[in-house]
Amino acid sequence: MSPRRIAKFNQVVAELGDLVVASNPLSGWPGFLEILGTRRNYRVALHVSTVSPHARHDHEYRFQNPADAPAVSTLNENGHPVLLGTHVSDGSVVFVAIDGTTRVGREARFSILFDRRILEEARATGWSVYESRKGERVYAFPPNLFPAFMEQIRDGEFLPVQEIAQIAAASGAINAGSPDAAARATRAVEVLVRRSGAGRAIRRAYGHACCMCQLASDLAVGAHIYPVEAPGSTDHIWNGLALCPNHHAAFDRHLIWVDPNSRQIRLHPSLHASSAWNRGAMHFVDSTGVRLTPPISAQHSPNSEMFLRRYQYFSGKYSWI
Repeated sequence: MSPRRIAKFNQVVAELGDLVVASNPLSGWPGFLEILGTRRNYRVALHVSTVSPHARHDHEYRFQNPADAPAVSTLNENGHPVLLGTHVSDGSVVFVAIDGTTRVGREARFSILFDRRILEEARATGWSVYESRKGERVYAFPPNLFPAFMEQIRDGEFLPVQEIAQIAAASGAINAGSPDAAARATRAVEVLVRRSGAGRAIRRAYGHACCMCQLASDLAVGAHIYPVEAPGSTDHIWNGLALCPNHHAAFDRHLIWVDPNSRQIRLHPSLHASSAWNRGAMHFVDSTGVRLTPPISAQHSPNSEMFLRRYQYFSGKYSWI
């Protein structure tokens, strides 16, 4: 047991404040931490170190496992392994962290290397990511976005940095230390994670082709019919459609209506009107099929109830039908 390692762990617990449900420093590498979530709490095997400059390059920073520390651990499967470095500048704390799963059992000395810019970006925007040559992602964020970090790595998703930064700003999580700000950010990240995870499954079900125009150059995205943010929404494939970017945009803007029973596609009158003079709109209208192309397996066919719930949830958006 190392007093220095325990002190570093306790420092992180203090920074997290009311987000901490339970903690036990144990040996300090790792300590046990349970963090407040919105859908679920996060049980973490937390390995804490300190960020410092690397002498090799001015722009390069790092944090290391302690020379005499035990191996990276899951605490007997009781926590998700996270390696975390703390960086303090002018009283501002930034966490730099990675998913430690691939390093479980590692006893030899190692360094987590990253570019200094992610510290600056995390302070400015609330979120930044550095990807190493080996493909390892190093995340930088203020302490109250720790639940949002856990939400991503637990589900194995990588979300666009700009989207997370926008969430951090909108939720007030950059400068506000309250659990409410953290909860708002985490809920928004949860929505993005669900969309991303469900989207992959939906695309596979449709052979990565748009079910409205059959564009199949791996450009299709998976879209929920009854939206993910709506009460009682589900991530089942039958609540999704594979759509090309154009049909996805039109579907999201309620310019496309699909008959829940026949799967016939109807386009908003404005699209037909603009096709009379705009070549792009003409191509869009002409390329749209009469009915949805079904997925590869019938079990994944859209559930009629999902369309009905969509039209009820967005009541008023489909008055043109």
